[in-house]
Amino acid sequence: MFVSLSKEINSVLRMCEYKLNTKLRSTGVLVLLGGLALLLSSCAMSGLMEAQTQLRTSFASGDIGRSQQLLDQFGRSVYRPQDQVLLNLELGTISYFNGNHRQSMEYFQRAEQEIDRLFGTSVERNIRAFLVNDGQLEYQGEDYEDVMLNLFNALSAIHLGDLEAATVEARRASFKLENLSIRYDGLVETLSRQDTTKTDTSPGWSRGRTNIQSSPFGHYLSYVVFSRQGREDNARIEYERFLRTFARNFPGQRFAQPTRGGAATTAAPAGRVPEAGNVMLIGFGGLSPSKESNELRIYSNNLSTYIKYAVPSLKLHPTAISRVEAVINGTQTVTLPMLDDFAATAQDVFNVRRPLIVTRAIIRSTLKHLGNQAGQRAAAREFGETGRAVAQLVGFLVTETTEVADLRSWQTMPGRVYGQTVSLPPGTHEISIRYFDRSNRIIHQQTHNLEVTAGQNLQIAETFFPG
Repeated sequence: MFVSLSKEINSVLRMCEYKLNTKLRSTGVLVLLGGLALLLSSCAMSGLMEAQTQLRTSFASGDIGRSQQLLDQFGRSVYRPQDQVLLNLELGTISYFNGNHRQSMEYFQRAEQEIDRLFGTSVERNIRAFLVNDGQLEYQGEDYEDVMLNLFNALSAIHLGDLEAATVEARRASFKLENLSIRYDGLVETLSRQDTTKTDTSPGWSRGRTNIQSSPFGHYLSYVVFSRQGREDNARIEYERFLRTFARNFPGQRFAQPTRGGAATTAAPAGRVPEAGNVMLIGFGGLSPSKESNELRIYSNNLSTYIKYAVPSLKLHPTAISRVEAVINGTQTVTLPMLDDFAATAQDVFNVRRPLIVTRAIIRSTLKHLGNQAGQRAAAREFGETGRAVAQLVGFLVTETTEVADLRSWQTMPGRVYGQTVSLPPGTHEISIRYFDRSNRIIHQQTHNLEVTAGQNLQIAETFFPG
C-alpha cells in the first residue's frame, strides 16, 4: 500500500516544491493557529475512539445488555453532532438484537437519511477535508454500512409481518451496490472540476474498483418473500440472481442447495426453484472489520521537519466458526449455509472510496506542511530563532495530534450470515442454532421456542455469536 502511496506523495511534493507563493507565506501563522484549535478538538475524538473500543469489546463478548448500557452512556456524553450516523447505526443494531424491530428501523432510517444528505454535499465535504482532520467532519458512513442497514431493515420488516417493506429494503441494498461505481464516477468528475488546489497539489481524483455488484443476502431475502407471497416468477428471478451473485462474490465456494425430504425447503419440480418455507433460520456470526491507521512520515534532508500522512484501512477479524446448523424439536437437523460474508464485502467495497481518502490526506498533509514552514519563517522574521523554535514545536504538535486517520466505523455489525428456510406445521417448536469450529466442536448454542401460525406468514428464528 505504501509503495503506491509514496509514488503519489512524491508526485505531489515535486509539484509543490516550487509552488509556495506569497499568499501561502502570509497565511502560514494563521494555518498554525488553526492547527492549535484542532489540538483541542482532537481530545473529543480520542474519547470517541475509546468509547468505540469499549462498545466493540462488549459486543464481541455477546453481551447485548452491556452494549445497550454503553450506548445510553456514550450517546449523551461522547458522540458528537458529527457522529450521529454512527450513533444511529449502533442503536439500530442493538435495538434489533434486543427484539425492538420497529425502533431499530427508525434508527436505521435516520442513519440512511443522514448518509444520503451527506453524500449530496460530498464535494463540499471533500474540500473542507483539506483544512481539517477527517475525524472532525460529519461521519457519512461507509458504503458497506449503508447497504447493511437496509438488510437489517428487511429482516425487521419480516419480524413485523410487512413482507412488502422487506422486499423494498432488500432491493435497496442490491441497488446501492449495483450503482456504486456510477455514483462515485459522478463525484470524482465533480471534484476534479471544483478542486482549486489541483494545479498546485492534487495528484488527481479517482475511485477504486470493486468486484461486489449486488448483495447475495438481499437477493435471498427477496426470493424467500416472493416465494411466500406465491409470486413464483419473481421468486425464480431472485433465486437465480442469488446463486449468480454468490458465485461471483465468493469464487470457489458452493452454495448448498436445499435438501429433499423436508429437512430444508420443499423440493422443487424440474425447472423450478425450491419453494421457501415458512420459517427462516438465521445465524449471524463473526464481527465486522475495524479500521486501523496506516502512517507514513517523509523527513527533510536534515531531519528537522517531516510530512506525516495517515489513512485508514480495514482490518478483518478471523472467526472460529466453521459451520452452523439448527436442530428442530430435537430430531430434525438443518444445515445453515453461509448466505453472505459482510466482512469480505466491506473490505472490497471500501476500496472504491479509498483513493478519495488518500488524495484528501495527501493534499491536506502537504498544505499543512507548507503552512508550517511558512509559519516558521514568519515567526523567525518577527521573533528570531526563538520564534522559529516555538513555531517548529507547535507545528510538530499540530502534525502529530491532528494528522490522524479517521477510524470511526460501525462496531456492532456482524461479519457473516448463515441461513435457510424450513416448513413447519402450526404449533410451538424448539429450535436450537449451533455453531461449530473446525474441529467440529460446538462452540455456541442458543435455543428458541417459536410459535408458528397458519397461513402465508414468514417467521424468523435467529441468533448471534461473535466468535
